[in-house]
Amino acid sequence: MFNTYDGSRSRGRGQQYFIGRVTKVILGAYLTDKSPDPDYTCEKDLGAIHYELLHSGKSGTTSGKPTGKLAYPIFGFLRQYPTIGEIVLMIPGPSSDYNDDQENQDLWYFPPYSVWNSAHHNIFPNMTTYSVFINSQLLNNNINKKDLDLLKLPQGSTFIEKKDIKTLRPFEGDIIMQGRWGQSIRFSSTVPQLKSINTWSSSGESGDPITVITNSQKKYIKSEQESPVTVENINRDGSSIYLTSTQVIDISDIDLYTIRSYSFSKSANPQTDIIIIPEPIPNSKEYISVEQQDENVKKSNQNIL
Repeated sequence: MFNTYDGSRSRGRGQQYFIGRVTKVILGAYLTDKSPDPDYTCEKDLGAIHYELLHSGKSGTTSGKPTGKLAYPIFGFLRQYPTIGEIVLMIPGPSSDYNDDQENQDLWYFPPYSVWNSAHHNIFPNMTTYSVFINSQLLNNNINKKDLDLLKLPQGSTFIEKKDIKTLRPFEGDIIMQGRWGQSIRFSSTVPQLKSINTWSSSGESGDPITVITNSQKKYIKSEQESPVTVENINRDGSSIYLTSTQVIDISDIDLYTIRSYSFSKSANPQTDIIIIPEPIPNSKEYISVEQQDENVKKSNQNIL
């Protein structure tokens, strides 16, 4: 097996694979608003990575040296780009010039290894690089050794690690998608045996479907901070969409008085879990503001009464 990859495939040796640590991700023509990325040449470069090899095939050879050859995301339907320091599996595969010559191959990478089983990141730094970084900070920034735990190896141009992003606790049969910043989509079901853990299993039968979409996880109280996992809570998460079937969701902590509902001819009652919107549902009018529509409907209802 090879310790570097030059785009060619050795015949008779079976499928090669490589494991690399990401050293750069190409995400567009600019690194920041005014800083061009010299590695970006065309649309194909989106998501491409630079890397340093950890080992290749079964040889177990270590490298730790960056290579000049790019690796490209293998999936076209799912965009899950790694962050700097994450580890990926790479295999050779057909390039766009493959029809001209079967030796024309590119290197393709899979989504990052879940080394820490974290939805936020799975960065596994090169300790030699980390040591050089620490020493440079001690020499150049007058940092005390007691503050070393506060130092973070740069993880990219904009990526900032957050301590309060947790992995969702799964239930049997769940399919879960999580972003790095607390966004998630859960395809789940009623689990009566665990109704004290989640907020949707107090009614209905086992297996009743539910879909939960959240954007921004709840702020954790002291007793929750040590747990590595969390479960959605409509009363405390940032924004939520619950698509229920038989479930009853407790929203007693949400201030429903903040919801504008005059246009639906219904006033919000904080003791009511469900607001039924009558037909026909009013349409928006570009020449009348939302506030004015609400006020007009409110006056109309008052006249009727």
